[in-house]
Amino acid sequence: MAPKGQLAPAGPDAEVDIVGGADNEVDFAKISIPEAFKLLNATPHGLTEAEAAKRLEEFGPNKLPETSVSPVLRFLGYLWNPLSWAMEVAAILAIILLDYADFALVSCKELFNLTCVLIPPS
Repeated sequence: MAPKGQLAPAGPDAEVDIVGGADNEVDFAKISIPEAFKLLNATPHGLTEAEAAKRLEEFGPNKLPETSVSPVLRFLGYLWNPLSWAMEVAAILAIILLDYADFALVSCKELFNLTCVLIPPS
């Protein structure tokens, strides 16, 4: 019998199991492919319909949770990079120096860049 949390020794026809429960981890790099299939209750051709239904019932669908991000936060997130910081500093300096034309030019360029990022490529 293998120590707790270890794979039991297995030959080509031996039964593969983990001693100690389902929360043990297995290093699949150290076991053979047939042992891995036995451990996972699978075959090289995939799961049986019954096993797939059982796992779907037990674990739920195999998909990542969907997350949604506010378009405003996504838009503002593009302002958090060094190029945008440089443009913002340039706009602030233009205001300090009362150079309204440069302020308008820098601000329009920054808004144009942000708008181009948000439009998906076709």
